[in-house]
Amino acid sequence: MLSDPTDPWLVYVLLVAIGVTGGLGDIWIFKWAKSNNTLWLVLACLIWLASLILFGLLLKWDSRTFSAAFVLSTVFHVVLVVVCDMVYFGGRLTQMEWVGVGFAAVAVILLELGREKHDEPPPPAAAEFASEDRQQ
Repeated sequence: MLSDPTDPWLVYVLLVAIGVTGGLGDIWIFKWAKSNNTLWLVLACLIWLASLILFGLLLKWDSRTFSAAFVLSTVFHVVLVVVCDMVYFGGRLTQMEWVGVGFAAVAVILLELGREKHDEPPPPAAAEFASEDRQQ
């Protein structure tokens, strides 16, 4: 097992893994909806469960806020789904949708640049909530 789960490289691996597993779940649910093959539904549910477990580990090990962790992992998710849709399912984005993709890229950059300011201790209410969780 890893000696220090807070290593920065592990956090980024988790962010990508969460996005990829969530994206695969969406792709497989799409395949189930179009084919009515129950196997795709089962696979989608299993990989979404794995994605949620990974997200929980990220929240446990990393100091990012809940919203920043969600946005960062969602960007990887969206990229995978968009690429898969374009390459395998023939989907095309409109100009406005491409603008949205650009905004998502800017969001990731801003969240990472703003991260240095989150290294301060959490507000008292958040610290109390976290300490109650650890005691259980």
